[in-house]
Formats: sequence, structure tokens, C-alpha cells
Amino acid sequence: DYSMVNSKFKNFKYKNITNLNLDTEAICIGSSIGFNLSRTKDCFGTVIPLNNSPISALWDFGDGFQTNVLNPNHTYSSPGSKTITVEITNSNGCIDLINKTINVMPALTSSYITDDICLGDTAHFTNTSSAYHDIAWLINNNFFSSNDSPSYFFDSLGTYKVKMIIKDSLNACIDSTEKKIE
Repeated sequence: DYSMVNSKFKNFKYKNITNLNLDTEAICIGSSIGFNLSRTKDCFGTVIPLNNSPISALWDFGDGFQTNVLNPNHTYSSPGSKTITVEITNSNGCIDLINKTINVMPALTSSYITDDICLGDTAHFTNTSSAYHDIAWLINNNFFSSNDSPSYFFDSLGTYKVKMIIKDSLNACIDSTEKKIE
């Protein structure tokens, strides 16, 4: 009989099957990112009780910084692809090693210039930003163009808020500039 009924295991250890949860695969340089180890699971995917979840971790963020905080925050100060490595240990002494890669994108700086205008003139906006992928222009919070340097005809008096928004190719970095046109 191969029945396991009434069987008892001694010194049984849960194997760590832990996941490193990242909210994003890319981050903007200078932004803080939080790292979270999800709970340990058994071979069937069932969450193991908290007393068998990770109790220690050694993090290497791929940029020369390390910590042993279980769920740390980290800010990258240089752009590029970074391999994050974490070695975790649970209360039974089981060890797991996880590697994830994150792209740290360079910061963006948005800027534009425009000529002085009068009622009935067409304003020409000249984008002076660099190293961006997408651009959007808004007047009084309404989209009006995705051109790099658009024009706009002002047909009535008033104060207009002109906002330019730029993003990188991975949507990790966003910057905007807003000016009032009167």
C-alpha cells in the first residue's frame, strides 16, 4: 500500500519559489523604484504561511549599490540597462536567486519658444527639447497637435495656457513645459 494517510514528514523544507514584482520594466533616472518580494509558494503554487516566506535578502541593483533590506526602494543615478539580483532565504534556510533587468532612461527636459503675437496672428511654437520620442501640445488643456513645432491661430482675446508634453520611447520619463500666452 502506497497510501500517505497518517504519514509524517520530518525536517520537510519548503522550496522558495519567489517572484520579484516590478511595476515597470523601465524607470526614469533619478526616480525611486520600490522592490517587493511576493510571498513564497510551494510547488503547486499555493502561498506558504508567512513564517516560511523570505526572512532575509541580499540585493544587488546592478549599479554598485547593495542592501539587505527585504523590500527596498532604490534610485538610479545613471542611465542604461541594469541587472537586479536578489538572493533570498526563508526561515527553513532555503535559498533562491532571482535576476531581473530594468532599463534606466535618461531624464528629459522639455522647452519651447514662441514669437510675440497679436489677435488674429498665427503663433509658431518652436520645440527646443531634445532626445524624446513622443510629443503632445495642449492649449487650455485641450490637445491640438503632435507635431514637433506646430502653429496655432488665436482668434479671440484672452489668456491661453500652452503646454508641451514629451515622453521617451518606453514611457518611463515624461516632462512638460507650460506657458501663458496673453
